[in-house]
Amino acid sequence: MPEWPATRLKHDQRDRWQGHSIRRSVEHHLEGLAVLRNIVVVALLLSATMVGQAAEWGSIAYSPRTGATGYSYNYDTKGIAQAWAMSYCKESASDCRIVVNFQNACGAVAVGRNGGWGADWGPSRRSAEANAISVCQAHDRGCRTKRWVCSQ
Repeated sequence: MPEWPATRLKHDQRDRWQGHSIRRSVEHHLEGLAVLRNIVVVALLLSATMVGQAAEWGSIAYSPRTGATGYSYNYDTKGIAQAWAMSYCKESASDCRIVVNFQNACGAVAVGRNGGWGADWGPSRRSAEANAISVCQAHDRGCRTKRWVCSQ
């Protein structure tokens, strides 16, 4: 039986509308997948960056009586870095103590003319030395860097 032109027109419009609806649904799902892909890429990049920036600990031990120093760098934990710094310092003195710890940074000890000293850390060798000298100058004059070390 032949269809009337008006009925055929309604079917064509309905088919176009359903096709449009399906296409929009597919596009929506593809957009969601693209967002998910971007999230995964960002997560992978962040995890790779964090792996590249592992904790690298360092410590400096100092003997105020003898001026002996011991230092360590690039250790996984603060405790291990401290133990090695103390071990090296105690080879020369019995009154060693940890004066600075640092992680992915630098540390320094500065000593003055009259036995005063200071220790500090910073993101670079230059800043760690400047910070240690500043601490030392609060106690003595003529402060100079005695030891510096970086764990980066």
